[in-house]
Amino acid sequence: MGGQEGTCEPTGSCSFPDPSCSSNKRYGQYASGELANTCVAVSAPPSDASSDADLASLFAGCVLHLKMDEPAWTGSAGEVVDSCGTNTGTALNGATTTANGVRGRAGIFVGGTSCVQVPDAPSLHVTTAMTTSAWILPTTLAPLSVGVISKRTDYMVGTAFSVFVMTDNNGAGNTNQIYVDIDTENDRVADPNAAFLGEWKQITVVYDGSLAAGARVTFYVDGELSFVAPESSPLIGVPATPPPLWIGCLPLGGGPAQGFVGKLDEVVVWNRALDAAEVATWYAATKP
Repeated sequence: MGGQEGTCEPTGSCSFPDPSCSSNKRYGQYASGELANTCVAVSAPPSDASSDADLASLFAGCVLHLKMDEPAWTGSAGEVVDSCGTNTGTALNGATTTANGVRGRAGIFVGGTSCVQVPDAPSLHVTTAMTTSAWILPTTLAPLSVGVISKRTDYMVGTAFSVFVMTDNNGAGNTNQIYVDIDTENDRVADPNAAFLGEWKQITVVYDGSLAAGARVTFYVDGELSFVAPESSPLIGVPATPPPLWIGCLPLGGGPAQGFVGKLDEVVVWNRALDAAEVATWYAATKP
């Protein structure tokens, strides 16, 4: 075509540079069929991220999904949207959203009583199995435990479950670890194989009360198995007065306390135990 060097496809159709086409390429006069002398179509760029629609089966049993993509939180009731249902939350005491989450915006928490409160609902009464997942970016060491996801009234009071950050050796060390408590703090366990400070990591904790006591809790970090821990309780009890679900703090005396410092994103609770393949799929769908 005008002496220009072209690019030929396996079909035999060749295209040549042409700045008048949006693709900057035009098929030559000998291209097959109706392609002759037409502009080459512009190809849409491939998409890396899976949409939530593609993950419909994964969301079976989802009882809470806070994407935390709202432009800001101001303390209005129900402003933190639940993408899995109607368990919306309210931001308290300085918790709001910020740019540069793992997928869109993220919640930012400033410690103390800064957190999100989700009112109790029957759908949040997980019993024989549960999966919790969140992307976390703590910005300080936590010698005093700080909450990620918690459903309790107080320390040793009205506890269903809690996932929290604290330094190793039960707060005496200098490395942030993930701890989980099922039913009561008496047998809380930590994942000793991963550290959390200053960078995004996804934590997923799976509880399956049908398994042997020595293998009921599984920790995953960034979609990969990190640690398997024992848990004595074969089910998660529902306290006589069920507490709210708290995101970003560990309540004391029924109110927010021991707040997380840093960012949280893509917080999810399922009422079933995800398997390893599902955990890996969720990580791949949300990773930055």
